[in-house]
Amino acid sequence: MNDAIARAEIKRYVDKAYLAKLMQMNDQRLQRNGDLYVTLHKGGHSRNSGACVLGELDIEEALMAELLHQTAELYIDAYERKGLKIGPEVMKDLAEKQVGVVATRKATLMAQAQLTAQRTNQMSKANYYSQLGKRASQAMMEIGPKIDLYNLTPQTSEPTPVVNNIFHLSGPGSKVVQGDDHSTNTITVNEKELFQSLASAITSAVADTAERTEILARLDELKAQKTKTDYLATIPKFITAATSIGHIIAPYLPALMEKAEQLARG
Repeated sequence: MNDAIARAEIKRYVDKAYLAKLMQMNDQRLQRNGDLYVTLHKGGHSRNSGACVLGELDIEEALMAELLHQTAELYIDAYERKGLKIGPEVMKDLAEKQVGVVATRKATLMAQAQLTAQRTNQMSKANYYSQLGKRASQAMMEIGPKIDLYNLTPQTSEPTPVVNNIFHLSGPGSKVVQGDDHSTNTITVNEKELFQSLASAITSAVADTAERTEILARLDELKAQKTKTDYLATIPKFITAATSIGHIIAPYLPALMEKAEQLARG
């Protein structure tokens, strides 16, 4: 296998793992926010207090920084397995992921804060989120030297395969399959109905108007992409916007990823 093929294989592997980690972020957010609310309640703070918003903001910052560090580790581990040096395209990809996740979470949180202010007739706390992403930027500054150190370290191990699951979606009413088909946690969907089905599921699952509008807008943006590159760059934005209903959209992810391969085939 030549270097170009190996690097492309690593990129596919990391992209799929990154999407899975985006989904996991919602569970982590719920758990950490729950612990925060309990602690603040004991101190006499309400869910609408500034202390609560600052706590939620700190959790968001931490989650995004952890996501970037974990993604970088995936890249480093995969390149080590292949015995390859890491090129500048990796930092570029990480930077794009940083911009995407920060921008999407910022837009979602600010919209939610504005809607809450309207409902409670209180001052909006949307400005708290205007500077979101500081720890993500710090994470990128830490990742760069880590990759440089990896490249300076002699590679002594023999190349080993990188696990890269393949999803299939072909023909009317086809089933999405990952590895062996045990008929669990998959959605059977006609390719032409994929986005319509997703939109219907989102509309039914999300009661909050601002959040629902944001998720559907990201879905429409994803649907409009005509090239594999643009499509793959847009998927994380959709996933991030929809983290609150991760359990709803998770079964659709294999089909969404297969759609990228269909765009590549033209």
